[in-house]
Amino acid sequence: MAAVESPNVALLIDFENLVIGVTHATGDSAVAAQGAPAGGPVGGGAGGETGQRGASRRPRIASAPVDVAVLRSLAQDHGAVAVSRAYADWRLSAFNRYQTALYREGVDVIHVKGRRGKNSVDLRLAVDAMELLFERSDIQTFVVVTGDRDFLHLFAKLQSQGRTVVLVSPAGSASNDLAHTCDRFITYETLWRTEAGHPSAEMERQLELFNARLALVVTEPAHAGGMVGSRLKVELRRSLGPTFDEMNLGFARFKDLIASCPGVVNLQQRSGASDFVVTPRVTIEEARRLAWSLGLDGAAESDGLDHFIGRARARLGQWRYEWNPGRRRLILEVLYGTMRQADRFTQDDVIASLRQAPEAFGDATPSATQLSRYLSVCYQSTMFVVEQLDRDLPVRARRLQLRKEYGCVDDFIARYEQSILFKVAELLELDDDLAQAASRARAVLGVDDDTASEAYVRTLLGEIRKVASGEPAMGGGVTERS
Repeated sequence: MAAVESPNVALLIDFENLVIGVTHATGDSAVAAQGAPAGGPVGGGAGGETGQRGASRRPRIASAPVDVAVLRSLAQDHGAVAVSRAYADWRLSAFNRYQTALYREGVDVIHVKGRRGKNSVDLRLAVDAMELLFERSDIQTFVVVTGDRDFLHLFAKLQSQGRTVVLVSPAGSASNDLAHTCDRFITYETLWRTEAGHPSAEMERQLELFNARLALVVTEPAHAGGMVGSRLKVELRRSLGPTFDEMNLGFARFKDLIASCPGVVNLQQRSGASDFVVTPRVTIEEARRLAWSLGLDGAAESDGLDHFIGRARARLGQWRYEWNPGRRRLILEVLYGTMRQADRFTQDDVIASLRQAPEAFGDATPSATQLSRYLSVCYQSTMFVVEQLDRDLPVRARRLQLRKEYGCVDDFIARYEQSILFKVAELLELDDDLAQAASRARAVLGVDDDTASEAYVRTLLGEIRKVASGEPAMGGGVTERS
């Protein structure tokens, strides 16, 4: 077989997920309800009235309509598009009204007849992807448009065979696990705004934060003398997280993103090379002051705190820890209220209930995985009474009661945050310097350096010391009830 000069691309669109995700974000509950799987409207609970209320509380993103052209344009950036398919139950008007646009862009429509309780689109798309993997060696990149966690294993298989996976998902609907598994992750809304040239206010804010983070990275002593662009992108992904992508900041190319930050870096094209070199225009002290002014964690502190933050983020990532204190408190408040309303519950009950009521979380509903991790921390933190008869069941199926010690939400949140600090206790170095440990704990919790916050942090650290010395911590232990 002749060698392939330019790798080809497969564009596979879970069109139901795309339309429902975008229309749900814009508050079009009628479309979202029609496109929902059998059993109720998307994000609704029971009945259309609840769906309408929930939709009214979600952010309006009317400036990001369903636009097939931007998806195909993205795919073409990665090579020649050899296969492009959109999967849906085309009998539904919520989807079939887009067929003309799909035909115009050369996208084949694949009809998948829906069945109650079955996500047939996911299955058909996954089967087609596997066929392309083993029958079309020329296809080296898969651009998949979805937000469904069910594709985790598919992505892993594609990558194990040397393929590149690019994920596009409506904002807020992508599983965190899915976003971290792919090679490149882009939200649909930012893709559309980038192509249309309409950056959002949030994108402008994120670009400002990126500018500061870029300054911190390039002024590190280890990078004296400059960094090549490819290396810089690797370092930025380590600093900002694996889902970092220039497209999410409104730029089609990484080089263009860096060139938009002339206040902090110089960009020079190397003679005879495709890569470029970036050198700082600010000192490390100036970079830290800039980052501190924007509220970046530990930006004006010592290298030791910067290093601690990086290690703490890595360790707490598996628990889906939310570093934004306001956002974290909202999630914990909703969890607490849900569990207090029930006499007994299982973790699965709580997750299912909250996934049916996304309006409770405002503009960004946590994934089932994130909710599961929050509950796991609570379980490990001895916050529940467990039914004795359920001790042989899987943990998430055991019936639980919230312990009486947590009579108010503030006590519940304090216990959760104590547990989070306990998971990084070794990094806090409690036995060496209490003032330093308190500073690091404040950075993890995102609290201010005031008298009340200092007292709160030191109380939590005191509880952690009790546990380390074998004394009972606040809340006691996980107990069984007969």
